[in-house]
Amino acid sequence: FPVTIVLYIDGAVASSSSHSGTITDGGDNTRIGNSSDQGFITAKIDDVRIYNRALTAAEIQSIYRNSSSPPTDGLVAYFPLDEGTGTTTTDTIGGLVGTLTNGPTWQPQVCPRLKSGRTAETWGLTLVGSSSHYVVSASSPLDPGATNFTASAWVKFTGVASQQVILSQLDGTGTGATWLELIS
Repeated sequence: FPVTIVLYIDGAVASSSSHSGTITDGGDNTRIGNSSDQGFITAKIDDVRIYNRALTAAEIQSIYRNSSSPPTDGLVAYFPLDEGTGTTTTDTIGGLVGTLTNGPTWQPQVCPRLKSGRTAETWGLTLVGSSSHYVVSASSPLDPGATNFTASAWVKFTGVASQQVILSQLDGTGTGATWLELIS
């Protein structure tokens, strides 16, 4: 089926492209920071959200301008990454638990803008290249082949790599269906 992918950076459209084909859901884990064994990200990351619908441009602007009151319609997973300690993080919408693998580090105030409207300390994760990522170890919150979807995250790249994956889900064939991938 035809699909249009729109990339927003800082709330503004950065690029748009059309594709055709299918995305299949093999029921594999959703991963933040890599795609199976490749595409490890070198970045600070915070405030990861997955919606089961395409957000409008105005809703994207709302997330960018005021992360403390984002759209909630269709929100199926939200990882604020505010735990600050430990080896797991929890999706506050669906209760999925993400296991931090290979030692990503908690860091306070990863994105100072996200502090607005929150009473708790704002934390995030620093992921370092080929060794740090975390994996949602439960089932995926979304079948990306069955519906439109939106994935959002605050990301600040701190290193350069040939392929940096923000969010992915394997399709059950071992080749993966990567939702957000930046190739530099």
